[in-house]
Amino acid sequence: MRLVETLRGHCEAANGSHEIDLFKVMKMATMDVIGLTGFGSDFECSKRLEYSEVAAAFEYLLDDCNVRTSGGSLLDPRQIFYWWPSAQNKTNDTQRRLLRSTIEELMDEKRRSISSVSTGQHTDFLQLMILAQSENRITSEGLVDNLITLFFGGFDTTSITLSYALYLLWRHPEARQQVVNEARTVLTQSEASYDQANQLKYTAAVVKEAMRLFPPAPVTARYTITPLELDGVTIPAGALIYIPIWLIHRTTLNWKDPLDFRPERFLTQQVESAVTSDDETIVPYSWIPFSGGQRNCVGQRFAMLEAPLLLARVVSAMNFDFPDDYDPQPISTGPVQKPGNPMIVTARVRDDGQ
Repeated sequence: MRLVETLRGHCEAANGSHEIDLFKVMKMATMDVIGLTGFGSDFECSKRLEYSEVAAAFEYLLDDCNVRTSGGSLLDPRQIFYWWPSAQNKTNDTQRRLLRSTIEELMDEKRRSISSVSTGQHTDFLQLMILAQSENRITSEGLVDNLITLFFGGFDTTSITLSYALYLLWRHPEARQQVVNEARTVLTQSEASYDQANQLKYTAAVVKEAMRLFPPAPVTARYTITPLELDGVTIPAGALIYIPIWLIHRTTLNWKDPLDFRPERFLTQQVESAVTSDDETIVPYSWIPFSGGQRNCVGQRFAMLEAPLLLARVVSAMNFDFPDDYDPQPISTGPVQKPGNPMIVTARVRDDGQ
């Protein structure tokens, strides 16, 4: 795995350990994954441990969006009107044009290569979208918009999940060792197969538990289609209802010892309408980091392949030492929450005895 090789190289050059911003490094890893699987393009972020030009543009636009949608900014006309003459809006326009032009260039390259694609060759999401456009099912502008949405969904939320998972594993060395053992048993080759990724049961449970405790999107919303009676109160049709995912994941109404980190909750079997582990029943919609219903996250399956596989590879090869008193102090930034306290850790190559 490229990220592991890069981190090993930095550690060896620094006599065994290297200080990194773990959250930023996870962003680089997921940026490369979405570039390769979604666009067929290698951004090489985790090779250099720095953002490529397009990755930096997307990161800026994402942060800028979060600033504009935060509470106090909604009263500032410079934040609402993108045409307002301000330094922030000028930078936003420059970065937005760069991102869209880069995606359009990738689309042009992909169109030229589609005719030469042979049977059995890797097909990425961009190719499928271009084929859909050729059938007049989506406009060019709509295609770019969808690809930017894919960028966001495959990059930001997964890096948040991985960062919290690594923090939780640092606090729970027994669980960390189980991830290491599973990775070394299942991932016996340099490249993992789809079947091997699906065998990472315990690692997937760690990812699910991390998303339960720290859901990247802490709230979602839905409009009622018909009147709804809830606890004696009638909510009319057309009402906007906010669904507090963070609270749903952390209440004793849904979970036993909800603030405890216990991946075993998700080593489960399906029993009628509920999922049960050895000592707990998980009722439908008590775990909804990807939302739920017909409009749940379309990238859920991809994320649940990507995150456990990345986590297993990294944890089995590297140790990350957090400060003893580290607390992530989550903060809400627009539609997502993320660690408010920077994850500055010491990376070390893992020895078999560790």
